[in-house]
Amino acid sequence: MKSCKFILSITILLAIFIGLSLNVCFADCITCKDVVKESKKNEILEGRKRPTADDMWDFSQGVYNAVLELVGKHKLYTNSSFFANADGKIYVDYTMASKVKLKKDEETYCYIGIYDAYLTEYENKMTKDEKRVALNNDFKSGKVCFENLKRGHRYIIYFRSYPKAVKGSAVVKWSKE
Repeated sequence: MKSCKFILSITILLAIFIGLSLNVCFADCITCKDVVKESKKNEILEGRKRPTADDMWDFSQGVYNAVLELVGKHKLYTNSSFFANADGKIYVDYTMASKVKLKKDEETYCYIGIYDAYLTEYENKMTKDEKRVALNNDFKSGKVCFENLKRGHRYIIYFRSYPKAVKGSAVVKWSKE
């Protein structure tokens, strides 16, 4: 019986210690997140599984730059959401190439799409707007434009590739220049 109480006491102390450590860790993470929010020059997209419109990008502060270290078959969403410009458009400039070495005439494709944060997952599938970009081993630059977007809706840009992974960068903005 004494050994059970001893083990229970140790378990409770460890739980309290771990809980305090986690609180310190979360406090540090929140501080880091705030610093990142203030200095969003180049955001490294790390693969959010579900889009959220919690963080709104303010284009009056400049364009949104994203570093695309690895884009695979699953959608990689921007960390911020965006309103369309007065004409109902959002522009994306990209520079990308295959992440893996391709054969001489082989291509892979990157799909740049837009997700309306006010629609359900099903509604977004039904109104899917994706632009397909053919890529090879050399970096390729280009522009895509999403049009006829609803004013007041928050939009999230995503990237996915098939059949091979891609890498590069993207700039989300309100004008084509």
